[in-house]
Amino acid sequence: MLPVRQIKKRGFTLIELLVVISIIGILAAFIVASFTAAQQKARDSRRKADLDALKKALELAKPDSTGGAYYPGCAGASSPCNLTAGTDLNPDIVSLKYLKVMPVDPSDTASAHVYYSYDSQDSTGASVVGANAATQYVLQACIENVKDPQRFASGGTPVDDGAAADVCGGGTVNGLVGYQIKPS
Repeated sequence: MLPVRQIKKRGFTLIELLVVISIIGILAAFIVASFTAAQQKARDSRRKADLDALKKALELAKPDSTGGAYYPGCAGASSPCNLTAGTDLNPDIVSLKYLKVMPVDPSDTASAHVYYSYDSQDSTGASVVGANAATQYVLQACIENVKDPQRFASGGTPVDDGAAADVCGGGTVNGLVGYQIKPS
């Protein structure tokens, strides 16, 4: 039999294993958090690009209009239109020959939450409905990154969607803030 002093300890202690597992868990949490933030920024970039595409289509269609109004109004009973749901979307916006496909929000498209909004307005900034009724417009999207430098300023006025305080719920709701584009 070997004396007690000559037996070598092999393996790790329970405390050493717990420390290593804790460190791995903390690193994994940081990686997941940064990946989630990157996904949010990517979806926000897509939303901004979609609004830019809509703006370009509306501006390209402007010379084709007749009369004093340049842009299509909302087809439903109220303006602004919810561009995601499509139920009150003006067919004139969809049929613009300068817009091949209506953009769809990159996140949950089945959600009842409004992500894209089009507000057709007259020269005073009042919302209007009907075909070719608008002389100006506001395109608006809800973005996920509340630190985005292009979000609504604290004093900005979001467009009223008729059902809630504004498209994004009064500044920030569920982590969403507004982003809007107006004609040049």
